[in-house]
Amino acid sequence: MTKLNFKQLDKYFRENNFPIIENDTRGIRFLKLRSMSRRNTMEEFANLHNIDLTNTKPKDYFSFLFELEYISDEDINNIKYNSRDH
Repeated sequence: MTKLNFKQLDKYFRENNFPIIENDTRGIRFLKLRSMSRRNTMEEFANLHNIDLTNTKPKDYFSFLFELEYISDEDINNIKYNSRDH
């Protein structure tokens, strides 16, 4: 297992190098957050977890949330999006 940083994981994602991502200790976390990387979905996730995005640019939401250690993989796995109900 590796421990890549966000920029490295993003690089491998853009190169479609999923085996390297999947072999990383935070690779699955990266892929799960990446799957919800639309602005309103990220804002909803942040709101549900009382995360202030006021000083964060929308293009940086993904990396910002990825680096928050107190957001667990379980939090990511258990999220229910209200937008799916509309």
